[in-house]
Amino acid sequence: MKNTFLTITFLFITLFLFSQETGTFTDSRDGKTYKTVKIGDQWWMAENLNFETDRSICLNKDSLVIKYSDVIVDTSIYKLLSDPNICTKYGRLYDFDDALIVCPKGWHIPSNNEWNILINYLGGDSIAGARLKAVGKEFWNRNSEETNNSSGFSAMATTVSVSTQAVTNFWSFTLIKKTKQPRIFELFDQFNSVHTQPVARCTKYCLRCLMDNNSSK
Repeated sequence: MKNTFLTITFLFITLFLFSQETGTFTDSRDGKTYKTVKIGDQWWMAENLNFETDRSICLNKDSLVIKYSDVIVDTSIYKLLSDPNICTKYGRLYDFDDALIVCPKGWHIPSNNEWNILINYLGGDSIAGARLKAVGKEFWNRNSEETNNSSGFSAMATTVSVSTQAVTNFWSFTLIKKTKQPRIFELFDQFNSVHTQPVARCTKYCLRCLMDNNSSK
């Protein structure tokens, strides 16, 4: 009983501390409307971008985490699938060069510094993932006990990693100085942490746009 009380108290305090202002934004290019959320001093889209470009793709339905259950499946996400429901829910995947220019006017692809501002506001990279991830098995295979989406960012798993974990990846525009590679920020289903790694420019990942004039790049 005591543990239950402490858990409820912890969740209440967390939700209170990170309760956020929300809104919507309509992209004048195609009329799509996105949920938005203010986290700290930053306004983020609370959904993955879904603006079609020549090189952008939708997820392959066979790679979606909701199709994955403790059995290794074909995890290729590079087949074009013209299913508007999948695009609407998960957004589109962009290569790096597309990601640099595809956010609507007044928004941009976030830098490493801007991602780190978000992560630090949510408690640091060891716990921020739990506060960024949507809650429920329809979004992730396995949620940790700490997963609560208290930020309102509502990140959803989009594929399965080589280690068979559900994962989602977001672009940053900051290049690694030595290799000139772009990098992504990653969330995994069983981890509360946020990870980052270098990737090739041609790979395709999700994009969360950040409102201009939020913070220094």
